[in-house]
Amino acid sequence: MRSPARTRIAATFFGVVIAFALLAAPRVAPAATISTRLDGTLGTWHFQYIDRPPEPDGARIIYDVDYPHGTSTAVRAAAAAMNAGAAQLALGTAPFGATIVFARPLSAEEFGQFVAATGIAPRGSVVRAVQPDGVRVTMGVPPVWSRDAQGLMLVGQVAPGQVPFDQAGLDNMQRNHPQNRVLGIVSTDVTLDAATYARVQGAPQVFAVDVLQEVVLRAIQGRHSDTPAAKISVRQSQLYWSMEDTGLAAFK
Repeated sequence: MRSPARTRIAATFFGVVIAFALLAAPRVAPAATISTRLDGTLGTWHFQYIDRPPEPDGARIIYDVDYPHGTSTAVRAAAAAMNAGAAQLALGTAPFGATIVFARPLSAEEFGQFVAATGIAPRGSVVRAVQPDGVRVTMGVPPVWSRDAQGLMLVGQVAPGQVPFDQAGLDNMQRNHPQNRVLGIVSTDVTLDAATYARVQGAPQVFAVDVLQEVVLRAIQGRHSDTPAAKISVRQSQLYWSMEDTGLAAFK
């Protein structure tokens, strides 16, 4: 007959073995914490993006997208698909988000003329600068500036006498970053309706009306209908980088 002491020792031993077995067993994360790589189509162009699990506050941050790499032909094909996608969205009644990608950096004067001619209301723009060693720098700028007694003041909308990011803004960037060569504005984020899109899509300054962010946003809203649109953020890459990488835009 086994003694109580030996029984306790055996029980302890088996308990330790089970505990180690549980620690060693592979842990499977709940399905809600797993990121999902999704396939998307824009015209004839196929891309992928990541649907991440929600943040603690319920927000969903979506990482897009496999922008084209490698050849100028691939970049042009992607741009053509985006332009076709924008034309399709413009047929609807709802305004849609887009990034207008320029064929080359625009000066502040050229950008102002483009805004006046098309009637867009820039939400924010991207300026390209280049460091002395050739490294490219992306500078984000607010939508609209107007002058006050101290110089420049950010305002929320275009009003009479105000211009979208005037030359003083670019000059100020150059003064603050004297080591960089500020080339100009390469893209701007906007919300388009059919009438505004018609003025934008034929402009010679425009390389592409990039609607990838809008396409992905709508796809995510379809997957997560219980998540308010304001809680969904699609982080977008810059098509202009691919243009530079493949020689469609110069930065040297």
